[in-house]
Amino acid sequence: MICGAASATVGSGEAEPVSRNFDMKLILAFFPALAVLLACSTAQAQTPQAALSGAIDKLRNTSSYAWTTCAELAGSPLETASITGTADASGFLIFKSAAGDGVAIARGKARVLKTSSGWKTAGALGGGINAAGLGLLAAQTPPDEIAALVARLNSIKLSGDGSFTGALDSDAAKSCLQASVAIRPEPVGIAPETRTASGKFQIWFKDGLPQKYTLTIRADISLPVGVMFMEYIATTEIKGVGSTKAEVPPAAREALEQQARGRQSKSGPSASGVNT
Repeated sequence: MICGAASATVGSGEAEPVSRNFDMKLILAFFPALAVLLACSTAQAQTPQAALSGAIDKLRNTSSYAWTTCAELAGSPLETASITGTADASGFLIFKSAAGDGVAIARGKARVLKTSSGWKTAGALGGGINAAGLGLLAAQTPPDEIAALVARLNSIKLSGDGSFTGALDSDAAKSCLQASVAIRPEPVGIAPETRTASGKFQIWFKDGLPQKYTLTIRADISLPVGVMFMEYIATTEIKGVGSTKAEVPPAAREALEQQARGRQSKSGPSASGVNT
C-alpha cells in the first residue's frame, strides 16, 4: 500500500506536502545530540600537547598563585625536601622548605637564599650550600616544571578521569630522580648509582588551569650494601589563583636589586634599552 501510494504521487507529478511542524519537532529533538557531537569533535581535535601548552601559558599569565610540593622517598639513603611556593602579582617568587626555615626569593633571573649572614646569591655562597639550600635555589615554578616534564614525555594520553598521563623513558627518569633527591651526609660516604628507572607523569585541571600533578619514578639503586628498589613520588597542588599575596622582606628586595644591577653592569643595555 505504501509503495502504491508512492508510485501514484510520482506519476501525478505533484509532491506530497510535508508537515512543517513535524520537521521542526525533528530538528529540535536532534539539535541537542548534534551539539554534543560537535563538542566532542572539538575536544578530540585538540591534542593533549596543545591542551597542556594552553594550560601552562594560562597559569604562567595569572596574577598570582601558591603551590605545595610534597615528596615521598621512604626507606632510602637519599632525602627530598617538600617545598611551598608563592608567585605574586609583582613578579616575586618565594620558595620555602618544609623541612626547616630555608627560604629563597626570586624575581626575574635574580634569586637569593636566606642564610645566617643575610640574603646571599649562589655565587656569593660558593660551595657552602647544603642540600636543602641547593634545592631551593634550583626549585622551579609549576609552569616551568610542567613544561620541562612534558617535553621529556614519550607519550601523552587522556585518562578516564579527565587527567593527562605520560611516560618518561629511562634516561629522563634517571635525570629527574637525580635532580629531585640529595645524598644524606654519611661519615663513610655513599655514591648511589641508578641502574634502571622508569617514570610516570599525571596532571589534573580545573577551569582550564593545572590543579594538581604527580611525578612517580621507580628505580633500582646500586649501593655498597646491594641493590635497592626505590619509589619517588612528588605531588604538587596549586591553589589561591588570583588571590595569593607574598611578603618580601626589605633585605631580600635589596639583595635581589643588587644582583640585578650586577647582571646589568656585566651585560650592558641591549639595543632596545632592555637589560639582557
